[in-house]
Amino acid sequence: MFCKFCGKELADGTKFCSECGNSLDSETPIQPVRQEPAAPQPFQQAAYPPPSMGYQMPYLPPVKVGKTPAYWIGKVAVLFALFCFMMPFVRTSIRIISDHGKSYTGTYLMFDAPDDVDSRHIDRRDNTAYEVMTTIAAILWVAAILAVIALILPVGTSIFSILSSLVLLTFAAGCRAVEEELQDSIYYRGIHVRAQYGLYLAVALLITSVILMCMDSSIRRQKKRELMMQRNMIQNNAMMNNYNNMYR
Repeated sequence: MFCKFCGKELADGTKFCSECGNSLDSETPIQPVRQEPAAPQPFQQAAYPPPSMGYQMPYLPPVKVGKTPAYWIGKVAVLFALFCFMMPFVRTSIRIISDHGKSYTGTYLMFDAPDDVDSRHIDRRDNTAYEVMTTIAAILWVAAILAVIALILPVGTSIFSILSSLVLLTFAAGCRAVEEELQDSIYYRGIHVRAQYGLYLAVALLITSVILMCMDSSIRRQKKRELMMQRNMIQNNAMMNNYNNMYR
């Protein structure tokens, strides 16, 4: 026989159930029937709802920040610095006659000066003026090439502008050394050499371009940071709205 309250199998003739303690003759249980505790269910992490349930993330294009006006003004400054090579870069004069002098543009020093001092009557190895002008032309070519690279390349303008301005400043400081070099020549003794406004204007424009490029970089970083914050807010709001719509 079986207990009609808890279902335990009992011997025939038993009056009370040994499991739940109820009388088998009673219609209602006197002792509460013990229930086996349910086995704990393993923890399951909630998965993101599939697209079929309506979860959709809005499409957000990649964050791109365009060039600021400072960038283009900096490029124009580099272009004007190249035009300055057509202005007087060096002035030479004779110390004995203070009013007698001549200015030379940067383009003349780069293209024509070495040929003009290359005399057929003087061997190049002994022609100090030719060696000096060849060195000057090489220095100015390096500065001009660096400025052209700064103008053409979309990135690295600040680096090449700084290098070009340093080369020009080195050239300006080296004019005194050129003058001393010419004093050792019996043909060009007494010549006075000084850097002119064209060179200093080119340096000023190159430094201006560096400042403008730094401003452009700072503005773009700040703007990109703001756009990223807005993008994150839109994504978070979209996720909250989707969850609210699904579990409402």
